[in-house]
Amino acid sequence: MAKATKKRKKLRRSRTAAKLRILNQDNLLISLSTSKLYKLFGDKLLRAYIDKEKDYCKLLPLFNHEVKPSMRSKMVDWMVECFNTYSKSDETFFLSVTILDQFLHSTEEIYQDADIHLLGICAMFIASKYSDVFPL
Repeated sequence: MAKATKKRKKLRRSRTAAKLRILNQDNLLISLSTSKLYKLFGDKLLRAYIDKEKDYCKLLPLFNHEVKPSMRSKMVDWMVECFNTYSKSDETFFLSVTILDQFLHSTEEIYQDADIHLLGICAMFIASKYSDVFPL
């Protein structure tokens, strides 16, 4: 009886080992194919995504203005509270912050701390009109 159970255990181990070998071969094939693809296209794709990111990521939206970063963060926190109160989507919130940052980045007029609330509200209304069925 003990010999039969030992044979079954040994057979299970050998089957498991065979399955593991097959899985490892499949993983090696996948990793070899992805490495070949990366060698062919990886650098080109990475450069293309970096170039696209430069167009969409606006660095330092407050650079030309006299708005403090702490005021902008308070404005964004207030936007979060408003969107949660009115049960608006996250997409609308992110769109409103993007609109605010893009406006501040692209405008040449110098804005003060007192102007950030008005700019944030305008960005919220624009984003809400754009993405919500029932805007603010």
